[in-house]
Amino acid sequence: MLKKLETEFCIRVLRERFDLCLKIGRDLVRLLQDLVHIAEFKSIWKDLLFNPGEFRVNDFKSMVKIYRLKTQSLYFSLRITPEMERNLRFLLTNVKFGNQKRYQAWFAKKFLSCSERETLLVDIARKSYIEANFKLALFYDWLFFCEEGDDVMRAEPAILLMANSIPKYSDITNALLEFLLILIDNYDAERKDVIVNGVLSVFHALLMNGVIDSLDVLAHSDALSPVLREMLKKLLSFMETSHTKELQ
Repeated sequence: MLKKLETEFCIRVLRERFDLCLKIGRDLVRLLQDLVHIAEFKSIWKDLLFNPGEFRVNDFKSMVKIYRLKTQSLYFSLRITPEMERNLRFLLTNVKFGNQKRYQAWFAKKFLSCSERETLLVDIARKSYIEANFKLALFYDWLFFCEEGDDVMRAEPAILLMANSIPKYSDITNALLEFLLILIDNYDAERKDVIVNGVLSVFHALLMNGVIDSLDVLAHSDALSPVLREMLKKLLSFMETSHTKELQ
């Protein structure tokens, strides 16, 4: 009964006050994608794709409008309690890599043992079904990144995880890079140009802000699959001329 009431409330808000829902930003799309198996939300999703005028927002004519709206960190932190945050900060700052498993097990048992808490994993990271959603959340800001309006630190976790996992944990780097390249081709085929520009802008911003010194760690690493290396090089070849020298 409660789930039915929650669904009805969300649908009513999305239908009647979509102008307010837009303030959530691009992660609204990611969340709605995760709910398309529910009939009421499937209808919302279809209208977003094919009939955006149904939402009666003057300047909302396509998904690109939402893609360009950054989701503020506030929306993620609202679901994470102060106690969870304190423990996460301790785990990330005081526990050496390689010694984290028992801390992770303790954290999961304490805060994530209920099935209702599964969605928190995505918000904490920023999960098969869980794993794919985790990766999507990790790269989501990459797909629509704009150097003028987005914070490069939102892209930092993914690039550092890929770069620092070579060569000891190269399987992680291969899996993440493969996922990113598949996303670029398949996430929204009609707006692939928007996504390509977003990802290339991320690489440029990461270099310009000194997050990484060079993309050679990915583009020329023998630890990566040869196929992935070639796909990445092909992607980077589309970088605007003004960025090319900085990527070499």
